[in-house]
Amino acid sequence: MNYLPELKWYLFVEQNEDLALSGVRNTLYANLAISLLATLIVIFLTYLTLNRYHSKIEAMASTDKLTGLLNRHAFSILIDKLMANYRRKPQAITMLLADIDHFKAVNDRYGHRVGDEALVSIAASLKNALRNADFAVRWGGEEFLIVLQNCHLEEGKRVAEKLRQAIEAIAPCPSEGSIKLTLSIGVCQFDGHESPEQTVNRADRAL
Repeated sequence: MNYLPELKWYLFVEQNEDLALSGVRNTLYANLAISLLATLIVIFLTYLTLNRYHSKIEAMASTDKLTGLLNRHAFSILIDKLMANYRRKPQAITMLLADIDHFKAVNDRYGHRVGDEALVSIAASLKNALRNADFAVRWGGEEFLIVLQNCHLEEGKRVAEKLRQAIEAIAPCPSEGSIKLTLSIGVCQFDGHESPEQTVNRADRAL
C-alpha cells in the first residue's frame, strides 16, 4: 500500500508472487534440465571409455603380444568351459601340439626380428585355417597348441597334415623370402578321464 498525499489517496498494489517468480522458476528449471542432461552425457561417455579400456585390458591379459593368438591364461579359462560342456554333453576333443622345426637355427642365423616375423606369419596361417569353434594358443617359444572341438583323432590327424602343408607352402618371413619352415605336429584325443594338461603332454610326446 502506498499513500499519495497530493491526491490524499491510498494506492493498493496487488502483487502476484507466483507470476513474478514464474520467470525465475522457469529459468531455474531449464538450467537444472541442462545440467542433468550434461551430467548424463558425461556419465555415458565415461562408461564407454571405461568399458573400452576394460576390453583392452582383458584382451591384453588373454592374448600373446607378438602373435595375437590366445595365451596360456586364456587357454585355462576356455578349457575349463570346454570341460564343463563335456561333462554335460560329451563330444570328441582333439589337441594338436605344433612345433616349428629348427627354429633356433633361424634365430641364430637371421636374428630374432626375422624369427618374430616367422612366428607372426605362422600364427596367422594356423588361425585362418581353423574353424570358428576351434582355437589356437601360443604355447611357448615356437610351440602352438590347437584345440579342435567335436573332432575325433583321425579327423585331427587330417587337420594336422593340412596345417603342416599350409605352413610348408608359405614364405613366412617377408624380409627373407628364401626361408622355408616346416612343422612337426603331435595329435592326441582327450580320453574323457585325464586332465587337459595330460592330453597336451601326450600330444607333446607324439611330436
